[in-house]
Amino acid sequence: MSTVTRALLLGGLLAGGPLAVADISRERPPEVTLPPPARPETRKAPEGEIPRGQLLYENHCRGCHESVVHVRERRSARTLAALEGAVRRWVKAQGLGWDDEEIVEVTDFLNARYYKLTR
Repeated sequence: MSTVTRALLLGGLLAGGPLAVADISRERPPEVTLPPPARPETRKAPEGEIPRGQLLYENHCRGCHESVVHVRERRSARTLAALEGAVRRWVKAQGLGWDDEEIVEVTDFLNARYYKLTR
């Protein structure tokens, strides 16, 4: 920034110019609510192949989560978003390093097999 520009800015600030005081009496802009991120499409398993979501679940989750946890009356996931959130929490807690597609595939497997939640 040049010396002249600095002097003009400083002079404007000291003289009470438009840059000197912010007008805090203005209304705040409305808050913006963003839509949830788009879910990646799940890959359909070819005929006779076990879906990847099922394989991931059986290899990494089934040891602690028998099917009874998903069909109990007081299960915690009541929406598809809550189910996906639970999968995300367990992926993080277990350090599995799954990407969004894998999380969605496991969520969709659990939903199709046990939860029957609508989008």
